[in-house]
Amino acid sequence: MRRIALLTLLVGQLAGGAGAASPASDEVPSAPASRIVLRHCLVTPIDDVKVPALRGGRFAAIAKREGTHVAAGDLLAQIDDAEARWELQTATAARDAGKLRSESTLREEEAEAVEKVAAAEHEAALRANRIIAGSVSDIDVRRLQLTVRRAAIGREVLLFDRNVERVELGGLEAKVRSAHEDLERRRVRTPFDGEIAEIYGHVGEWAEPGTPLVRVVRLDRLRVEGFVKVVDLLPADIVERAVEVTVELKQGARSSFPGRIAFVSPLVQAGGEYRIWAEVENRRDRGHWLLRPGLEAEMSIVP
Repeated sequence: MRRIALLTLLVGQLAGGAGAASPASDEVPSAPASRIVLRHCLVTPIDDVKVPALRGGRFAAIAKREGTHVAAGDLLAQIDDAEARWELQTATAARDAGKLRSESTLREEEAEAVEKVAAAEHEAALRANRIIAGSVSDIDVRRLQLTVRRAAIGREVLLFDRNVERVELGGLEAKVRSAHEDLERRRVRTPFDGEIAEIYGHVGEWAEPGTPLVRVVRLDRLRVEGFVKVVDLLPADIVERAVEVTVELKQGARSSFPGRIAFVSPLVQAGGEYRIWAEVENRRDRGHWLLRPGLEAEMSIVP
């Protein structure tokens, strides 16, 4: 009996020692393998811009209607540009005149001819004095020599003026480009492909610089925002994860759209939730987009 009791005590101690030797794990539990479904997510646009007037003036024309699809660079609206066109015409005329002046060789040809004549007259006077001393007075010889020098200096001044004209021509070119830019800024264009959601201005109204004129929304690719609980999935485990977004459209019909997590907020809100959003490819049905900003969606994070 005593041996049995000792054996029982020894087995108990060994079992207790094994349990004490097992350290507590500090590792973060791995993400669950099942899908995590986020309800009450919101569909929002990635690109939603109120395109402003870049120059002040009268709202002259609207090129598109609400609901129209537009491509990047399409003309949306026109601010009156009569004054800008006159400025461009004036700048272009000044530039063209400066170009003609800088490219013309007539002044060089004239200066060269004047210098040759002055040099010939001076040489003739010197020759005459060599034949008959004093036939041309010394003061006249000096005057002819001065004329030659003036002609040479005239050519140098002309070359200097030519270089100045080339520099000035660059300034005239810059004025033309500035006038072109000012004219273009009176044409309101869309910055990306999208749909015209709203038109704020009316033809004939005055628009100040910065006044929103047309609202353009991109619909081919949208954002779906939701909140994830930290206890369900850690932020580090969610970046670039695939998702499936489901929305209810009409009479209980549901459509799904694939996407991928594009943003994970670094902040955890009260309640242990953090914000995420996924970018989702939209699709059309009979010419109309199915997924639209403002819809409530359900987002499943694919394991």
